[in-house]
Amino acid sequence: MGKWSAVPTLLRSLLVGLVGVVGFAGPTSPSAQAAPVVACTGSPGIANRLDLTVNGTPTYGLYVVPVGRPRGLVVVDHGYSHTPYSWVRHLSDMARRDGVIAVAMDYRGTLDSPPATPGGLPSSRGWQVQEGAEDSIAVARLFDTQCPRLPTIELYSVSMGGNTAGLAAAAKAQRLNGRPLWDYWIDVEGAVNVTETYNEATLVALSGNTFAKNAKEDIEREMGGTFQDKPSVYANRTVVNRAEDIKASGLKGVVLVHGVGDGLVPYNQAQEMSARLRQVGIRADLFSVGTRGPNSEPGTTLDGSVIGGIDPAYTSPFAGHASEVSDTQIVGNTGFDRLAALMNRHEAPCDRTFVVDGSAATVAPDPATTPPFCTADFSGGGDQGNTEPSFGAHVSLGLPPAGACATRRRFRLSLRAPGHARIVSVAVYLNGRQVIRRRGHSIHSVLLRNLPARAFKVTVVVITNKHRQLTQTRRYQRCGPKPQQKRRRSRGHK
Repeated sequence: MGKWSAVPTLLRSLLVGLVGVVGFAGPTSPSAQAAPVVACTGSPGIANRLDLTVNGTPTYGLYVVPVGRPRGLVVVDHGYSHTPYSWVRHLSDMARRDGVIAVAMDYRGTLDSPPATPGGLPSSRGWQVQEGAEDSIAVARLFDTQCPRLPTIELYSVSMGGNTAGLAAAAKAQRLNGRPLWDYWIDVEGAVNVTETYNEATLVALSGNTFAKNAKEDIEREMGGTFQDKPSVYANRTVVNRAEDIKASGLKGVVLVHGVGDGLVPYNQAQEMSARLRQVGIRADLFSVGTRGPNSEPGTTLDGSVIGGIDPAYTSPFAGHASEVSDTQIVGNTGFDRLAALMNRHEAPCDRTFVVDGSAATVAPDPATTPPFCTADFSGGGDQGNTEPSFGAHVSLGLPPAGACATRRRFRLSLRAPGHARIVSVAVYLNGRQVIRRRGHSIHSVLLRNLPARAFKVTVVVITNKHRQLTQTRRYQRCGPKPQQKRRRSRGHK
């Protein structure tokens, strides 16, 4: 079966009831859009379709834009058996919550099928990870060209999408301005060791498992044969083998989220990937998700597959492998939380390890308050990437009054959050350039040094322990110490 693109109108009508407030923009003919024009801002309640030709082969994607100026672009790489339509609600949430353009592509060569039931989602066959990586790069460059000076471009991947995103991250792709295309990568339960995944699927397929049988066949189709036939291709497309290439591509950091009891993509793949990234000097945070708790949708678990085969009434307490269409599964939601922390609070990976416990509803240690801290660098889009942010409520933070005198040596800014909140993060911008970034349990002041010779503008952006982002801007005058007057001595006085 070819790509499922002949019935977009029917599919949209089927999905409107499923996605609620999220609508769809009108379809666009692939033949009529060799160089598609995309929107950079608009309604986050509308999923827009774009038709794109990559290396001579047409494909499509769905994207959602924020209301105001985008804080960045997030390219989502979906998992096995899914399509971009599985991501409509999540793309909309990213645009609303994180202020980003969010896009998901349908990988070239994937065999898409219409929904099996009315109101359902389409499905797909194919392990088209190399094509998906090329498609991700192409769509990122498209938005980079048409939405000038995006502050940052990120990869976000789930399951098989980890294989796709890892290859995209290793491709040494560049932005229009010559800087690295990708800044950060958030990988959720990613299949970053396809060689291991293929061998496991081969073994499970012997039991007659249809899912494993299809995965084995699809991986072989992508690689051009079995592992015995094409060992070098498998090695090249195994992401844990490409850490040096990812480093050379300029990626700044990676967040890995994985359930320890994952029954589809083993947890050890996240451990291997984080170790390899740190080994080559890429900062990586690993979030290990244990139990799921009462509010999380169940996932696919190892113990559920084994014990459940003996006792059908058994329910695993572990989080396992999340469905990427879920908006309650704890593994998936941890990934979305980390994207929000990156985009809204500039919390970058910093070689840390965390444990997520759904039963206790805790993340230990608390990533927002536990050092070491690394601040996200969103300078990939040029000067705009370093300009002061245009978001956050503008309030009084207790700064010195406007017009206060500042010496060239130093100028202390006292800080005070409204109410009884504590300031746990502060960024200071001097004439639009970030000069200070600090985190702590309770920050009361910061010290500016080497001030400009003339009047200057200071913008302070803080985050409180209640996760509120607040902003205040003041203009100050530069003034030096008054020159000392020499006392005249009387000639007649010794």
